[in-house]
Amino acid sequence: MYKEQKMIQSHDMWCRFIKMTNVLCSDGVQRVFVPTAENDTFWTTPGRVQVKGKTITGHLYYSNEKQVWMFAAYTYRKNGHMLHEEES
Repeated sequence: MYKEQKMIQSHDMWCRFIKMTNVLCSDGVQRVFVPTAENDTFWTTPGRVQVKGKTITGHLYYSNEKQVWMFAAYTYRKNGHMLHEEES
């Protein structure tokens, strides 16, 4: 079972998406996701997570299979190799 995920928004008139807690990463660890731009598609939001003090960029998406928000790293970007796919 995963920890409860919580989206944090600003309290101004724009209600911007500031961060989301307990986002599941591909290595099975839950981390804080911080968006870096507006949604690039209807289904994903670009952003970053921190792993061992390093910033990893990628995108946030919802997994219907696991029923949680997940983070997928851009493996072609700097530090993208730090998140390894889960063993099947």
